[in-house]
Amino acid sequence: MKQFIPVLILLASLCFGGAPLPAKDGAKSEDKKAAVAIPETPEALWEQIDTQRKALGDAATGAKKDDAHRAGDALAALVKALPAKYLNIAADRRRSLHLESKKVGGLCDDVQDAVNEGKADQANTILNQIDGALKFMREITAKK
Repeated sequence: MKQFIPVLILLASLCFGGAPLPAKDGAKSEDKKAAVAIPETPEALWEQIDTQRKALGDAATGAKKDDAHRAGDALAALVKALPAKYLNIAADRRRSLHLESKKVGGLCDDVQDAVNEGKADQANTILNQIDGALKFMREITAKK
């Protein structure tokens, strides 16, 4: 029973407005990912996706970890916003678009991991997978 007391205290403090605990590395527990401005139009959104994809490729090629994380996070956020820009497409295509956006988000994380580990070949393979997913997403959104 004594081992549950600290857990109960923690839960009670969180339920009743307690402050969040700091992260293990001493940083604040806030999300470290930078906010990305989502363009209003689908066309502008695709332009930003292309820009961030190029930046991610450049960062991966140059083994620039910080740049790879920034570009990867931005690309994932932009791609995640695509389904909301195409509400007028058929439900099955909208679902495919949503699933592909989640896939690209995971692939962006994988590229970041490969860059962190210094695995340039693996990063390039994953970038090719991202390109394939983005091509498929363009095809889904281009159909009327």
